[in-house]
Amino acid sequence: MTPVRPYQGEDTSPVARPLHQRFNRWSRRVCMRLLNRAKPRTDSWPAMGEVKQILVVRANYRLGNIVIATALLPVLQKAYPGAAIDYLVGEGPAKLLAGLPIRHVETITRRWLRTPWKAFAMVRLLRRRRYDLAIDGSFNSFSGTFYAWLTGARHRAGAQGGADRLLTIVLPVPASLESYGVAPWLAEKIGFSLVPQTRLQVSAADRQNLYHWLDSHGGSRIRPPMLAVFVGGHHDKRWPAKPWPTLVLVGPEERELVGILMAAERGSLRVIPPQALPRFAALLAESALLITTDSGPLHMAAALQVPVLALIQTPHSLRFMPPGTMHRTVMRADPAAVLTALLDHPARPWPTVPLEANLVRT
Repeated sequence: MTPVRPYQGEDTSPVARPLHQRFNRWSRRVCMRLLNRAKPRTDSWPAMGEVKQILVVRANYRLGNIVIATALLPVLQKAYPGAAIDYLVGEGPAKLLAGLPIRHVETITRRWLRTPWKAFAMVRLLRRRRYDLAIDGSFNSFSGTFYAWLTGARHRAGAQGGADRLLTIVLPVPASLESYGVAPWLAEKIGFSLVPQTRLQVSAADRQNLYHWLDSHGGSRIRPPMLAVFVGGHHDKRWPAKPWPTLVLVGPEERELVGILMAAERGSLRVIPPQALPRFAALLAESALLITTDSGPLHMAAALQVPVLALIQTPHSLRFMPPGTMHRTVMRADPAAVLTALLDHPARPWPTVPLEANLVRT
């Protein structure tokens, strides 16, 4: 997922980047040089009665980034009660926003280079709405700032940086600001204190469809509480059989691992191939605990109030961990450390585990 600040440890040399990324960076520099000729203007936050329509721009295609941006919703609702709030996000994760108090969810797509007329149609639609306030929801994105500017909104808020002349409300973002700290930080800047949480909604219909689907795929014995394990590309360890229902959730990028994992199925363990987002969210919502890497499902689970045991590989991932006492983190864990953390997790719905940590081997 896109961090609030670039990770200093990664290789950012031009040679190391793919050609399309180098072109993307070059085009951004050119655009900024041209667009920064716009006359700078700095406003204060508009008064409550001045804002009737708001657009939150999160021009990103990663699940976690879109989920984290939902924490901005309660901030804006408190600052501007009664205002209609729209979101502009990547077309894939947009389905996650269904059921939230958002008027319109508009989407951007990577295919606009092949269909530029659709991009122009989207810009016309956004400009016709005459937004009073447009916000770059990441507070570090050139594309978010650019889209906010394209809307023609009277007030445009974002981070201080290379493209801030496109904004009317420019905010210096602390370098130490973590992803989950953006919403409370914004609340403070507007003028009040709030600790908002991310939120997702799973409809009753999606939950019912999930059970029908489980029954039709031999999962009739799988009912809450369930243990969910998201596979994030690490297939060199097999999860031992447990006396409680265990679902191994596989994402689209790990589709080739389904056969390998299914070969390890036994007892109440079930491997769930990649699913559409509504069903995947319903699976998470029915789980008592999710074990996962630093990934989009981690943030989905936190937004669904499902406790998480996060297995992370680098200290950099700590910047994206959801707050709360029901979420735990294990750094560079081997199976024994994972089992120990599982036994100590306050959210585990089972009283005992029939395996000792020292008996688990890779």
